Amino acid sequence: MKKLISVFILALVLCLAGCSNSNNDKDSHKNDEKKSESKAKSKSERFKEYDDNSEAYEEAKKKYNKQKPISMLNKLDPIMTDKTFTNQKGMQGWKDYKKLMDKVKLADYKYTKESKGSSLDDVDAFFKDKKDVKRQKMDAGEDGIKQVNYWYVTGSGKKVGNTNYPEYYTEIMTKYKDGKLIYASVEPGLYHVSFSDAVENKNFTKVKNLNQLLKLNQSKPVPYSVAQMNYEALPVTNVSILVKGEKEKDDSNYLAYFNFSPVKYDKDKNHEVVSVNGAPFESAQADFGNYAYVAMQKGMKDAE
Repeated sequence: MKKLISVFILALVLCLAGCSNSNNDKDSHKNDEKKSESKAKSKSERFKEYDDNSEAYEEAKKKYNKQKPISMLNKLDPIMTDKTFTNQKGMQGWKDYKKLMDKVKLADYKYTKESKGSSLDDVDAFFKDKKDVKRQKMDAGEDGIKQVNYWYVTGSGKKVGNTNYPEYYTEIMTKYKDGKLIYASVEPGLYHVSFSDAVENKNFTKVKNLNQLLKLNQSKPVPYSVAQMNYEALPVTNVSILVKGEKEKDDSNYLAYFNFSPVKYDKDKNHEVVSVNGAPFESAQADFGNYAYVAMQKGMKDAE
């Protein structure tokens, strides 16, 4: 059977590649002409460009408006155990994540200006009265993106590695663009991994829907992140699962990132796999949230 996944190595620090301009006179002249043309555009022309984006967003929404969204977060409860979140305090992060996603609205990743989304203040308000949750602004490593994490700290006073960050059981990661929430994920901080829990590669490649994913393994598959974003008007829920590498290829264990959508399901209301890709576990464990963020985008682009 054709392999569904192409394993890729994601950079821990995300950055956008800039385009360099040529220094020769010809290219410089062309750039000057383009700048002049841009300045010469009338207000009506600039508004038309914005309207075109709005129209594109409205057209994108029409693709999925006919299907009533069915949330899948509660369906993931059977595989959310202490193998992922360590203890009750860690599990509270998962419970709070579900409540948070019921309260906030995600702006569209591509059509951010044209869509509505919750603000950082809205998210902060949710965590305001929660005990043992530390708010930490992070460097997103991506121009125009703001990142704020909420950590369910252990209270041990210990730090993570060589950083000044406190140890935590669970992390809720949020990202913002143009002041709007575009991404939210939940993942473990302190965790124990047993590769005997990894799903067999031959079984993983057969997964076509959420029910099949939940039934993988003799016990239960072990997730290491759950994330949500809206991509070109399609709401997406991503789940990462620990999978064994192929023995004959001497591959290492990796995380398989499954993209599902609340509006894509069969007649039995079983969510179908939209796309899937993966990353080596030893790389992804450095930053589960950001690896999921990149994997979601890559998976959706590959599915186009």
